[in-house]
Amino acid sequence: MKKFLNFLMAGFLAVLLNAKVFALMGVTDVKVSGRNATVVLDGYLKISKIKVLKRGSRIKIKLPVYVSRSGRVYPQAKFLNSALEDRVIQAIKTGKPVGSPSKRLSFKVTKMSLYEPKGKRSSLKAFSAVAFNNEIEVECKVMKGRKGPWVSWPSEKIEGKWVKVVNIIKPEIKKRIEKSVLTKFRKETSFKAEIIPGGKTLPLTVTDVEVTPVSGAGTTKAIASVVLNNAIKINEIKVKKIGGRTRLEYPVYVSRTNRVYPQVKILDPAFEKELISAIVKKEPSVRTSSKISYRISKYSPYTRPSTLKVFCSVIFNNKIEIECKIMEKNRGPWVSWPARPPEGGGRWIPQVEIKAKNLKEVIEKALLERYREESGEEYSDEY
Repeated sequence: MKKFLNFLMAGFLAVLLNAKVFALMGVTDVKVSGRNATVVLDGYLKISKIKVLKRGSRIKIKLPVYVSRSGRVYPQAKFLNSALEDRVIQAIKTGKPVGSPSKRLSFKVTKMSLYEPKGKRSSLKAFSAVAFNNEIEVECKVMKGRKGPWVSWPSEKIEGKWVKVVNIIKPEIKKRIEKSVLTKFRKETSFKAEIIPGGKTLPLTVTDVEVTPVSGAGTTKAIASVVLNNAIKINEIKVKKIGGRTRLEYPVYVSRTNRVYPQVKILDPAFEKELISAIVKKEPSVRTSSKISYRISKYSPYTRPSTLKVFCSVIFNNKIEIECKIMEKNRGPWVSWPARPPEGGGRWIPQVEIKAKNLKEVIEKALLERYREESGEEYSDEY
């Protein structure tokens, strides 16, 4: 009887393991030329210029990167699942396809960061990224030409010509994915707030919410992002289950000395309850508003030599306080909203974004005018 139970248990584990394997994207094609490799995942996602590093019988790979004129390195693709990385390494090592294609197409637009250079025009409108099967994430950009916005995938200039290093080679899949990217871009550029003067107490509501479940992260069960009053977006909210209750942990900045600085502070417990409810239900507030009133609640100059000049914070509708900074380089001062450096390098990931362009312009104008005047007196600026 014991042997029979062990046999059943072994069979059950085998089914689980096989189910996990078949959930992986398959390496359906592979080509290796010297220290470079090209693979095709699931028959549609082609990644070229993969650097192959050999040390004896061991192989390591590096996915394509973009190196700016200043020498900064920006990864163009990254593995989200080590099992897929192992599978790609195995395919490169043997020179043969590994695994079968996934049974269904799964992707998600994971980033949409608008690019708004001051004082100059640019066809680049946003930095974006798409995750495939939650196993690999690929960078892309939204560009704008005469015919409107379009999606640009990672490319490299070779002998005077731009060559794609990441490409979706099946037209019907490419069209579907790019449609999702452009839909999110249009959504990100549609936010507009109704600004109410005076730093007043007004309703603060959840007008959009996204929740991504996570596993193996202890009490953290999901990561959420919310848009408040069609104007302010807070990303990377940790949704925790502690003692049967849902608690939210908001973005923080961790210094080089490991000091933790909260970037978001909730001032109204009733609003936090509404925020938790929206995240748990994965639905916006029942009654929404786009009215925003703000006041600058902190203006603390940083006196040491640095590009950082002032620590600031802004209170919205007397319900939430958000940190920001005034920075300055050769091109002049600007306002920096909460963000963090990504693992492995690349562009900083926004933790808080002022999505309503009209609101962002008004707040940043007030902060920068005060910085330029710099009287040194303490006062509270309201709008």
